[in-house]
Amino acid sequence: LPGTRFILFTNTLLCNAHSSADERPSFPINKIFTKNLLTSTSTARNTLLQQNIALHILISMDTKTILTIIHLFGAVLGAGGAFVSDFMFLKSVKDQNISDTEIGFLQLGGKVVWAGLFILVASGAGLYLLDMDRYLASSKFLAKTTIVGVIIANGIIVHTIHIPQMIKDKHVKRRLVLLVSGAISSVSWSSALVLGTLRHVPYSYMHIMSIYAGFLCIAILITMFYKEKLIPSRRA
Repeated sequence: LPGTRFILFTNTLLCNAHSSADERPSFPINKIFTKNLLTSTSTARNTLLQQNIALHILISMDTKTILTIIHLFGAVLGAGGAFVSDFMFLKSVKDQNISDTEIGFLQLGGKVVWAGLFILVASGAGLYLLDMDRYLASSKFLAKTTIVGVIIANGIIVHTIHIPQMIKDKHVKRRLVLLVSGAISSVSWSSALVLGTLRHVPYSYMHIMSIYAGFLCIAILITMFYKEKLIPSRRA
């Protein structure tokens, strides 16, 4: 079949790409795959192709690539959890009363954020250990590390002080403090994502942190200005 010939051809190219003329794989992946492919049905052939592609992708990846993918996944998971949690919080406190269900959703969102942070920090540490000198000389890496530190500190304050207080009182008391904390979270996660997507940042550490601080100030001023709209005053 033409499709089978194409699959066999690409499989041979992939196998040859990962082994030199003098050093072939210690196990006959190509022969086993070819035999199974020729003797399988159309459905099984598609399954074999998918498995073969996945295998070659794994073979072609080095440690840095794998850690980078994990790192990006952690960043997206953490940022997504933070943005959703902030939105749910603002929706929940419009009347300044918080139900047990709403608190449960906020706690779940917090767990997602912490999971993303753990993956982000662990994979980031792995990347750093692969090339310490290069990362220590990178203003982008140092700035992103500082911002992640701000995210962690802010998260600890929120989940050890503010949320327990809301659970106890069933309503919001410190409106401005919570809004400022939300602004710090949103700006910090956005900044970390932007820095993570840029391959090169032609600015010094202090320059990057100055821009970050500027956006923080703007976000905090906006939350202070719209405090009454974001979290209305509690009516007696």
